[in-house]
Amino acid sequence: MSATALPRKNDDLKIQYALKDAAGAWIPLSGATVLGYLLRPTAGLVTADTVNVISSPITYNVELVFGKAKMTDTGQHKAQVKITNADSTVLHSEIDVFSVLDNLA
Repeated sequence: MSATALPRKNDDLKIQYALKDAAGAWIPLSGATVLGYLLRPTAGLVTADTVNVISSPITYNVELVFGKAKMTDTGQHKAQVKITNADSTVLHSEIDVFSVLDNLA
């Protein structure tokens, strides 16, 4: 996971994942469903505003974007990217924990 440096309340949050399986092989995204979630300390669970699949000849990356309207809490947050096949088999599920700071004065 790579995230916006020191994410802050009321700022856009972008998180990127490079998708490899346990053996180190790139996870194919053809026909897969990609979902992104953010669990906030008091405001609850929300889905990503946008999920961008960034493909190149070598890698598959997913970017989750949570807009300012969803970044209403400070403290410990959990982000999850979940990728499922057409038959509902989970190809990849990753949860990351990070802190969101208050606004700058």
